[in-house]
Amino acid sequence: MSEVQLGILDAIRAAKAAEQKAAQYYSEAVHKIELPAAKLLFEQLAAFENYHFQKLDELEKSLIAEGKFMEYEGRELELPPLHEVKSKTVSNPGTLMEIITLAIDTEADAEQAYRNLAEQTTDAYGKAMCLQLASEEEMHGRILKKAYWSLNDRGEWSW
Repeated sequence: MSEVQLGILDAIRAAKAAEQKAAQYYSEAVHKIELPAAKLLFEQLAAFENYHFQKLDELEKSLIAEGKFMEYEGRELELPPLHEVKSKTVSNPGTLMEIITLAIDTEADAEQAYRNLAEQTTDAYGKAMCLQLASEEEMHGRILKKAYWSLNDRGEWSW
C-alpha cells in the first residue's frame, strides 16, 4: 500500500471517528431538548451521521481489500415540511442555542475535512464521494444555522 493510500486511510478513519462522535452528540442532545421539532432534527442528524459512518466503513474495507473507492449515492435529510415544525414553546433557549452552536461548528469541521480529503484523492469515485459528503455536511450546517437564527431573531424554532 502506498503512502498516499495510507494517508487516505488515516483520513477516512479520522472521519469515521468524527461521524461517530457527531452521531453520539446528536443522540445525547435529543435527551437535553424539550422542543419536539428540535428533537426531530437532532434524531435525523444522528441517523445521518451513522449512515456516513457506515459508508465510510464500507469504503475503508473496500480500499483495504481491493484498493478501490466505491460509488457513493448521497442521501437526503428526512425532515417534515416546515409548517409542521414551527414552535414558539422554547422553555430553555440558552441550552438549545449552545447545542446548536456546537452542532454548526461540528458540521463545518466535517465539511472542511471532506473537502480536504477530496483534494488528496485522485480517484473519480473517491473525489465524488468526498465532495458529496462535504455537500451533505454543508446542508446540515445550513439547516442548523436557519434554526439558530430563527430562534435567536424570532424566538421560534424553524428551519
